[in-house]
Amino acid sequence: MVKNLIRPNNWKQKSKEFSKPFIADEFNVLKRNYDNYEEYLKHQSSKLHLRIDEIKEYDHFYQKVVKERYMNLQCFEKKSIICLAARLGGEVRAFKELGALAIGIDIEPGEKNQDVIHGDFHNINFPDGVFDFAFCNAIDHVLDLDAFFSEANRILKPDGSLIAELGNEKPSKFEVIDTQNHFPILAIAEKYFKVEREFEVKNEIGFVNWTGIVYKMKK
Repeated sequence: MVKNLIRPNNWKQKSKEFSKPFIADEFNVLKRNYDNYEEYLKHQSSKLHLRIDEIKEYDHFYQKVVKERYMNLQCFEKKSIICLAARLGGEVRAFKELGALAIGIDIEPGEKNQDVIHGDFHNINFPDGVFDFAFCNAIDHVLDLDAFFSEANRILKPDGSLIAELGNEKPSKFEVIDTQNHFPILAIAEKYFKVEREFEVKNEIGFVNWTGIVYKMKK
């Protein structure tokens, strides 16, 4: 387990506050008010380059967390799973270790990433009904929740499941929606899925102290 995750000396300078305010949308979800989709993509894709050392270190830690967290939730042996907004792919490698055929997508997967390809979870470039599972721990980075849950539903097999980690934390510099209130988010999800199980989780490493709830949702 990684015990120390250190911010680079110029972290504050490199990750200046993105000044877009949060406003409630028509579903009562507090969302960052981007001017347009291009601004959203630019802001979100900049995170990897601004925090690359931090993300690399956390990625190895998170791989261990995911493997331990989900090894008893479900048998993933010979199952297909897509990890949405998978960054450098820690969760992808974890599911591979659990026996799954796993692939990740992200708008900025970095160079020479063997686990994650370029992709947008609002418009997933895979055919209908091809995956047994979808996994996401980045719902706080979703701009259009209805599009996200609709796409997750579309690419899953008829008996497929979405596993979603939803944080309880206040948004910081890169989060797009405020997930402290899960209810309006789940109301949108339930248009496409039925929650069949939920449990509390926690990630602790260095300055990261994240708590949330895992929702296993059936299509």
